[in-house]
Amino acid sequence: MLLKGKTALVTGAQAIMAGYAGRKRDLGVIDYADMISGCEALLSEHPEVLASVAPLVTAAAASGDPVAAAICREAGEALGESLLEAARGLSAPRLAATGGLLRSEPVRAALDAVVGGVGRAVSPALGGALDGALVLAGELAAGRLHAHPTYVHLG
Repeated sequence: MLLKGKTALVTGAQAIMAGYAGRKRDLGVIDYADMISGCEALLSEHPEVLASVAPLVTAAAASGDPVAAAICREAGEALGESLLEAARGLSAPRLAATGGLLRSEPVRAALDAVVGGVGRAVSPALGGALDGALVLAGELAAGRLHAHPTYVHLG
């Protein structure tokens, strides 16, 4: 009897939520959950949208917005961790990072703190991403590029 009661409760809740969703749709209204799921879908289908918002966030951080500053700090920390992970397993790699996001002081400071926290430093880049891709292509063509355990797959 208890299982039947729980099933009826779940069925009733589902019917209420379906009615709520239908009513919102009819009225053209969105709520917080719709905004979150919409943003998640947008960013997973079009990650370039996130990059287009970055200048707004870094500008807000520069003007003292604490939430924007926290976002920039977390982005810099994630970039630093990613850079270290990409270098893991390589003997004496030269660490460099490029991109407009690094012009933001909170992003760059957080990246440098993560890398510096393990006794490493980020060197100035000798070029941009395309330059690096061309170097890697040349190394691959010459047979000097060795497979990295995680990131470089030669096939």
